[in-house]
Amino acid sequence: MRQRECTMLKIGNIASIVAAIIIAILLTDIYGYGYTILFRGKALVLAVTLIIIGIVAGGSYAKSATIASKYMRRFAPIVLLLAILGVGLGTAVNETLGATFLIAAYFNEIMLAYPLYRELKSYENTGAMLFISGVSLFTLTLPLVLLTKRAAVVPLIGDIVKTIGLIILLAKMRKC
Repeated sequence: MRQRECTMLKIGNIASIVAAIIIAILLTDIYGYGYTILFRGKALVLAVTLIIIGIVAGGSYAKSATIASKYMRRFAPIVLLLAILGVGLGTAVNETLGATFLIAAYFNEIMLAYPLYRELKSYENTGAMLFISGVSLFTLTLPLVLLTKRAAVVPLIGDIVKTIGLIILLAKMRKC
């Protein structure tokens, strides 16, 4: 059972690393142009790609038969629905409304990150600590981008810390 669990966690972590790279690109765009950039051109394509990656990551974590899997099955659909609504509303109705829904999606995602952290720390404690610290910094500071585009640097730091944690975890999980 531990082998399947580890494999599904690895797939989820790989998807999360890819998502983190895309998030870093988007936060860099927000830093330069403001959050309204999310609903146009390349950034819109990347935002939709993040939703698809979220389905892969959430599905993998949910299939891992870990502590986190029951939370993933319950809350990942809510997070994804909020993200879809955010992109749709931001594109078709109002950019601030869309960004608010996207921020709400990430605030709900932290409910998924904590049980996942509890599971991941059994593989590697430092990586798990960096993961949860980065997720927390990212999530709690993301609303600042609605006030000023320059604030995007703070959640970007959280995203980078989370990514480093996931890379450390992935390296440790190679052996399982």
